[in-house]
Amino acid sequence: MRMIRSYFRLTIFAIALLFGVQIPGFIQQYTLVSEARLAEAEQNLSGFQSTADQFFGGSLEKLIVYYQQNPDKVMNADGRNIDAIYQRVHLLTQEQQALHQPAYKVVWHLAFNANPEILKQAQTNYSYVVPLNVNAVAWGVTAAIIFAALFDILSLLIIACCVRTTRRVFKSKPIANKA
Repeated sequence: MRMIRSYFRLTIFAIALLFGVQIPGFIQQYTLVSEARLAEAEQNLSGFQSTADQFFGGSLEKLIVYYQQNPDKVMNADGRNIDAIYQRVHLLTQEQQALHQPAYKVVWHLAFNANPEILKQAQTNYSYVVPLNVNAVAWGVTAAIIFAALFDILSLLIIACCVRTTRRVFKSKPIANKA
């Protein structure tokens, strides 16, 4: 039983190591997709920013309100479109700020708060590699140790529960008297 548990532990360690070395590369892919989307959104907004600079003291918010309050339906619709681009730039700027933090915070962000569109595109375009650089190896070893430790804790808890249950079963059964 111990040998089987050891093999499972080694297998989990190896899989976690391979998973862990992917983390820096995936972060880089996600960051590139996010940067590209931000650059595109900023480019789409730049003409409107020029108009805001010229007529509204640089305030895009005032330009958007002007368009949205215009009785002309076309201008009103354009106001909603400009606002959507403006909000997208704001969202993608926040995404960039989240990606320029310490690595563990970036991993947490990608695991629990990633932008679904960017995440999907990053996953689609990501190719699995095994980079041999310090950052990838450090993430790989860290992930492997964490998953191996979790496996050990889980397996010990399961074994302890099985032993406890077995003891209860044997204690509760009366011993037959041969007399």
